[in-house]
Amino acid sequence: MKDYLRATIYEHGNNITLTGYGAKGNSNATRGVISGFSKKSRQRIMRTMSTVDQSKIVGTPLFLTLTYPAIWNEDPASWKRDFDTFVKRLSRRYPELVIIWRMEFQKRGAPHFHCLLLNCSPARIYWQHKEMAPFINASWYNAVGSNDPDHFKAGINLQPVKSFKRLISYVSKYISKEESEQIQSQYPEHIGRFWGIINRQYMPITPIEVELTPEEFHRLRRIARNYLEGRIKRDVYIYNTYSGITLYMDYFNAEKLLYFIKQPTPQQRLLHYDSPWLFIP
Repeated sequence: MKDYLRATIYEHGNNITLTGYGAKGNSNATRGVISGFSKKSRQRIMRTMSTVDQSKIVGTPLFLTLTYPAIWNEDPASWKRDFDTFVKRLSRRYPELVIIWRMEFQKRGAPHFHCLLLNCSPARIYWQHKEMAPFINASWYNAVGSNDPDHFKAGINLQPVKSFKRLISYVSKYISKEESEQIQSQYPEHIGRFWGIINRQYMPITPIEVELTPEEFHRLRRIARNYLEGRIKRDVYIYNTYSGITLYMDYFNAEKLLYFIKQPTPQQRLLHYDSPWLFIP
């Protein structure tokens, strides 16, 4: 089997990932029926957000919640149609807007959508002039077609996210929040996806891949495991010789760690002086 040992860091992100043999997986694998918001779904959301290049986030991110009126259609297909109609209107107005969304349920049983909006330029100007909120409100109200004046007044909640730390907090608290088994047991059948990313191609993500020797791979993984165990205060078990591992570590410390593992010679530093992973603090 061809060697597949590498570390990937993401410019100005919070992620370093080690991958080993068989990391590309089976391209013919099919996903099973979606029955709820799983722990793996939460991990995928958090991992994706940790790769975002914080230096390239344009404007001020916005956190949006879309709710239904007192009387709503209980057919899950209608919820997705409403949301799809809303997203298309929003994308036509702001074509490079990235929308990370999650469907959740209120205690009354009605669904609602939490959305994180990235690339909001010139959305910040729109926000200051109170142009974006009315447009989003009207778009959601018309997509639902409730004809309920109370829904028009309170169908959305739109808030600016003032820092990347706050952004990750919103993702953890709302977008990737796990629901109890009791709530998940009440989900309607054939509900479909619970989360997704609209216009993913506009997400500012810049991966940097570094190939590793087996010795470098195992040394880096040992350091990563010890670091992770110190953070979560419990043992981390790795069952396969070439199993990978992911750490949520800031970009500059990840660069330092790679530099420590690779230890480039002066000649290599001269040849690769412009390589970000050879950053010297």
